[in-house]
Amino acid sequence: MSDVQFEGENSFVRSPLVARKKTPAQRLVAWGFAKDEKQANYILAGAAALVLLVSVFIFFTGGTSSINKNPELVPAIAVPTDL
Repeated sequence: MSDVQFEGENSFVRSPLVARKKTPAQRLVAWGFAKDEKQANYILAGAAALVLLVSVFIFFTGGTSSINKNPELVPAIAVPTDL
């Protein structure tokens, strides 16, 4: 056994193990919200669409204030009188 000779000292170097992070779809499957990754992707796409719809709704309906609805609340300096 002592007759074995190697060409290089470090001829075989093991690569370090890299921990893979779970994707959101894999987490939904692990938590039991979906049966498989395909179903989890559908859930994530639906959630993204819902967030988009809610943000569009807020953007288009949330822009008016009570000052625009009640002109008596507008300060006198904002209303030009010499037109």
